[in-house]
Amino acid sequence: MLKLENLRNKNIHIVGLSGTEGAQIAKFLHAKGFKNLTVHDFCEEKDFRENFLMFHGALPIEDRKKYFKEIDDLPIKKCFKENYLNGIEKADLIFVSQGWYLYPFNKPKLFNAQKSGIPFYTILNLYLSICKAKTIGITGSNGKTTTSRLIYEILKVGCANLRTLQYVGNDRGAIQDLFGVEKLKKDDFLVLEISNRQLKLLDKISPNIAVITNITENHLNEHESFEEYAMTKFKIFKFQKKGDFSIINFDDEMSRQCLDNSPQPSSPIEVEDKLKKEGVSNVMKFSVKEKADVFIKNKKIFIAKKIPASAGMTEKEIEILDLNDIKIPGKHNVENVLAAVSATYFAGVEPEIIKKAISEFKGVEKRLEFMDEINGVKYYNDLSSTTPVSTMAGINAFEGAKHLTLILGGDHKNVSYDELIKVILEKVDTVIVMPGTVLEKLKMNPELILGEKLKIKEVQIALEAFQIAARETKAGGVVLLSPAGEGFFSKFLNRRTGGMSLKKILESLKK
Repeated sequence: MLKLENLRNKNIHIVGLSGTEGAQIAKFLHAKGFKNLTVHDFCEEKDFRENFLMFHGALPIEDRKKYFKEIDDLPIKKCFKENYLNGIEKADLIFVSQGWYLYPFNKPKLFNAQKSGIPFYTILNLYLSICKAKTIGITGSNGKTTTSRLIYEILKVGCANLRTLQYVGNDRGAIQDLFGVEKLKKDDFLVLEISNRQLKLLDKISPNIAVITNITENHLNEHESFEEYAMTKFKIFKFQKKGDFSIINFDDEMSRQCLDNSPQPSSPIEVEDKLKKEGVSNVMKFSVKEKADVFIKNKKIFIAKKIPASAGMTEKEIEILDLNDIKIPGKHNVENVLAAVSATYFAGVEPEIIKKAISEFKGVEKRLEFMDEINGVKYYNDLSSTTPVSTMAGINAFEGAKHLTLILGGDHKNVSYDELIKVILEKVDTVIVMPGTVLEKLKMNPELILGEKLKIKEVQIALEAFQIAARETKAGGVVLLSPAGEGFFSKFLNRRTGGMSLKKILESLKK
């Protein structure tokens, strides 16, 4: 496990100073008195300020400028493009941003440094090592952001005037706060949204309550196989201790295989042995379809609580809430709610508080987020759906709409689009596709190209896509922006690359 007191005299390198993770690590370690720090960023030094302000967009502009000055004034060695990664081979340890291995400019130096045995860490390792509070970590192929935010909102209601609460997201632009986490006390809570890229470097410490929402095909362009990707997700449980909780979606096929100690040699047996045979943590299951520790009966959510009885243990069903109390749309969000109920109940939150918080929760930005209603047509922003599975969930959330128009595009992650195409053919009335490898995948299906009911409409700019959607979608219908691929925002909605913001596009449709 990473221990700060053992690192004080080490030669520490930090890669990615413009980003939220690298900047926060540099500021934190310098404040703690670490002297032997070197930071790297691939941008030109003259572009550092502009890049920094862009990556820290979650902060108000004046706060961004102040933060940039703090980082720029740090008296530590900074290596920009011309000197990028200089001396990295002499580091005692290296902090990297998640996804560092995706960037060509990190080859070969950073890859060689890892091969040589230099320890690599992400900001997640720091959070878990400095935190004295109870930690709740959430990962999964889909739904982890909604589940994380819902857990945070439930705890916020439950912890009012009692405990301190901290939430850390894992989006590239999410605000990072090592200083705030360090201040948390034993009875406080830290909620962490965790990516597979962070889990790759998880070392000897896991969250006290760890949740996997589901495991479906995702990021296969970064893994040798689906099974290897699943093993990476299950690593969230690997270092749990006695008394911790492992929370699993029992309706999810891959999660269930792993829990049942599937004989497949590629399943994460090592993790399962630790969870089940050694009894290190409490394995809790949630299910929409059948009886589990958290389950649905008569359209209500229940917890199966085991209580002592004269003849041993008996079970009492505790009602949490009616499904009609859930405000966020979509069947997939019922699973997210079950995951959040599981985590917060086993964290000690009372059922009535869980019910109150869930009934007031209206969702997360860019996840089936209602944007506007124009001429009787509702527009939803589901930009965070970057896989076929998550886009299918978005489509299914609007069953019964008079007309459903889907806008998608960007680049795929080397996953199958067959099931998404079936759902599109069955449930979508108009399909508008932006450039990228997602379009190439869809074009491989002749029904989408030649079918009488549905044809792909190819467009080059986002404004045109929404103009077509506005013309073709009938009143009472829905326009859903759900890319099913990566890079939609950066390619088509980012002003730096010539795009127009979604807000301005919708405003233009009203004229």
